[in-house]
Amino acid sequence: SSWCASMPHNSDVFRPVTFVAQRTARGGNRGEEINTSFWRNGSFKELHKNPYIPKHWKWSGPLPRFWHLSQARQYGGEGAYLKDKLTGRMFLRLKGGFIFQFHKIRSKKIKVVCRMRGKGSVNFGSIRYAPKMKKYLGVSFCRKEELKDTSRWKTVAFEYTRPGKREEEQSFCFWPAKGILADVAEIYLV
Repeated sequence: SSWCASMPHNSDVFRPVTFVAQRTARGGNRGEEINTSFWRNGSFKELHKNPYIPKHWKWSGPLPRFWHLSQARQYGGEGAYLKDKLTGRMFLRLKGGFIFQFHKIRSKKIKVVCRMRGKGSVNFGSIRYAPKMKKYLGVSFCRKEELKDTSRWKTVAFEYTRPGKREEEQSFCFWPAKGILADVAEIYLV
């Protein structure tokens, strides 16, 4: 219950737990840990030290580590890294373009838990690549969510079947419809 702010049935503060492979350290005198997590930085707290922001994006603030901005110009791209005044949580605001993160989840079923707000539709999907990123295989959308409130956070949880072959490399994307302003505070995959 302490993991959920001492409220054992409070789904708004639910945090998923994921079991990953044994962690190891790199050789040498630094002893850096190798991160074996399947999904990283779902709360957007870790930040890139030198982020790559595509030239066509209008981005304000730092970019969360392990997250990427869409690089294709035809999707546009406008967004910001912001702090919610009421909760103190960090969140991303997007209008045009999409964000994505590569993941190592190979199981057939993947569960998504996220918090978002806005007005209009938001798509979730998998961007697929051949093994070792040799060929782009397209986007498979797995969920479309309608948002109706720009002031209240909505917790969304769903499960989808991982598209394609098990050996494919995939990333998960959060993609607001064109012209829609959408905020996302957390995205977890398990």
